[in-house]
Amino acid sequence: MRFPLLVLFLFYQPIVIAQQLFVQPYPIEVYKGANQNWDMAQDEQGVIYFANNDGVLRYDGTSWDLIPLPDKNFVSSLAVDAEGKIYIGSTNELGYLQKDSVGIYQYHSLMPQLPVEHRKNVKYIFDIQIFENGVFFSDFENVYLYSNGEFRILNIKGFGFITQQNQLYLVRENGLYVYKNESFQSMDFNKELEGITIYWIAEYTQNSFLILDAENKLWVLSPQAPPHSKLQPFSENLNARLKGLPILRITSMNNGTIAIVLKDEVHFVGKNGETLYSVPKGLFEDDIRAGFVYKDTQHNLWLNANSIILQVTTSSPLSYYDKQNGIKGTILSLGKKDQHQYIGTTYGIFYKESKTSFKLLPGTEGLIWNFYNFNQKLYVSHSSGVLELQGKKVIWLINRHEVLSLCEFSKQPDRMIMGTYNTGLWLTEKKAGTWRKNKIKGFEEETRFMQEDEEGNIWISHYNKGIYKLRLNGQMDSVISKIFYDRSNGLPSNLNNRIYRLKNRKIIVATTDGLYSYNKIKDRFEPEEKYRQALGKGFCIYTLTETPNGDIYFWGAVPQNNEIAGALIKQPDSTFKLLLTPFNKIAVPTHDLRVDVDAPILIAGPEEIWIGYGKKLLNYNPTKKTFYDEPFQVSIKHIWAKDSLIFINAKRQSELHLPFARNNLRLEFVSSFYENPEKMMYQYQLKGFENTWSTWALSKEAFFTNLPEGSYTFSVRAKNLYGKISETVSFSFHIHPPWYRTWWAYSAYVILFVLFFYLGLVLNTRRIRKQ
Repeated sequence: MRFPLLVLFLFYQPIVIAQQLFVQPYPIEVYKGANQNWDMAQDEQGVIYFANNDGVLRYDGTSWDLIPLPDKNFVSSLAVDAEGKIYIGSTNELGYLQKDSVGIYQYHSLMPQLPVEHRKNVKYIFDIQIFENGVFFSDFENVYLYSNGEFRILNIKGFGFITQQNQLYLVRENGLYVYKNESFQSMDFNKELEGITIYWIAEYTQNSFLILDAENKLWVLSPQAPPHSKLQPFSENLNARLKGLPILRITSMNNGTIAIVLKDEVHFVGKNGETLYSVPKGLFEDDIRAGFVYKDTQHNLWLNANSIILQVTTSSPLSYYDKQNGIKGTILSLGKKDQHQYIGTTYGIFYKESKTSFKLLPGTEGLIWNFYNFNQKLYVSHSSGVLELQGKKVIWLINRHEVLSLCEFSKQPDRMIMGTYNTGLWLTEKKAGTWRKNKIKGFEEETRFMQEDEEGNIWISHYNKGIYKLRLNGQMDSVISKIFYDRSNGLPSNLNNRIYRLKNRKIIVATTDGLYSYNKIKDRFEPEEKYRQALGKGFCIYTLTETPNGDIYFWGAVPQNNEIAGALIKQPDSTFKLLLTPFNKIAVPTHDLRVDVDAPILIAGPEEIWIGYGKKLLNYNPTKKTFYDEPFQVSIKHIWAKDSLIFINAKRQSELHLPFARNNLRLEFVSSFYENPEKMMYQYQLKGFENTWSTWALSKEAFFTNLPEGSYTFSVRAKNLYGKISETVSFSFHIHPPWYRTWWAYSAYVILFVLFFYLGLVLNTRRIRKQ
């Protein structure tokens, strides 16, 4: 539904910036049309069309194509029917675009179909709705119904159309009018809308609508509710926050959130009115326009500003915080205690002050290497020493240069080991309320990862060498035993070994081949089989964290593939299941397994997982509804035979006959999945020439040269970033043999053979007679 902007720009009090959603911008330099876009629609194959001042923009996931109208008129509205016709509205013009026999769009004006006396009355067509067997056009003054090749004029004013439960409604200032008995009729619930001026309306659930009124109040209209209760405030708290905001649009997303589009930012609120996500103003070069707000078939949101079209990924359970939320510096560590959450960066410690923002804790400036929950207290290893956090209160305990790690003693809560960059180990202990430090002799290696086991041994991992097991003397001032473990002791590599301790106090090692543990009897390291069965072989784990229920989230890498976050989800039978799909969006290519000192770090809570990635804090919500298994389309876009373009926007099933001289083919295909289209992979085969599928590749083209005569069927399918495979589409064609291998050529050969044989026989008979 689309209708004109009526919202007044009042005193602007912005809603706070919450977790941010991923946005894919398409600037004018990419879509190559005019700077203004007014409407958007999708066809059955998922291809997107935009009403643009220069015509119709077509985007198929790979390229943008402009389809101009014959008179170069601008397009103000559009809609696509099941057959692929693109119905178009403009000023004093309405009609449709349709592919011809070779796939080129041709424009057909419908103005001649209108009665003569009504043609001059067609104004600005701002909304089009296809419903049942008709096409409804609206221009503020009238509704024009086109059906079965004829127009019928409905003399009623409205702001646009909306459909729900197989019913078509016309939106007016005083309510909704349903199309029934060949006219739009007022509904009984409109009585409850008296005194409310509708500025915008959107479908909310299958049985209710969202209404935004002139005072920026948001209402829920439930037509099937009992009388006098059909109209209810959505949220009194949200209504108070919306007052005075320059709201352009509201719409309900498929995961239950509501998008509120302002002139320079977008906010998403939950069912109780709480702010969940934001698209901040910093992502827009100009104000958002009132052209369109569109939910595509993949549950993502599209909108436009001047000279830019934006796709907001609302279907992903991933969001993020960055400098817009107050974070500065590169993230090095994450911490949490009770309701308090912290980020350690190269700038200092940032405290989560509200659901949406972080604030620097004064006095913590420096490199924050890690957070440690020891004995109901939260300690921090800082580039200048050790400190304790009590909410927003910062208590410095020890001053020491480049403290990288801490290790607790389970039986001595007033003692810790402090690991440093280049001065070895230090014993810290609390006496008379004061923490003191003393050097531990016998170990001088860089110490980033350190844990105590049940027997009191201290395990230390080194990025480039391996793992050390230390034993201290009774005074804890000297190392009396040091055993070193590397590849010769079961570790898969000397690189990337990190020591962790699970909640059951078991020591595990993240390695280049999954998770390992120490076998005391064999005195060597072995893979943990319950994790190996889920991960498989060769999965490098860089960093990990454990949730309260035993799930393990990690950042890792597969050689010659990607670095990616993932999870080992604990099953009821205590086995684990690997989960990678939600994190494919943030996967990055890698070519080998290297020492990754700055690998992203993670922390897990019951309802969210934090991933510190560069200067962004990624947030994963495991409870958010996702749509990974929904189908998507692939289509064959162009086919060339030698140098001739023989098919454009090919249909799903086609047949073509080609002469032998054109037996070199190039086929271009494309998928209509718009989230990270650069990660789309394709696979194809040509039946009649080869019986196996090609390998998955990013290439969108297939080449075949010197094909022999015969019948062929080309098939292609796509795989998106989440691993979902599309439906297969096919194109059949036949290559005729060269003229010298046709049936009539062979017939000619036989005739010539018989003729020559006959002539030879006659001549030979004459020769014999002459002799």
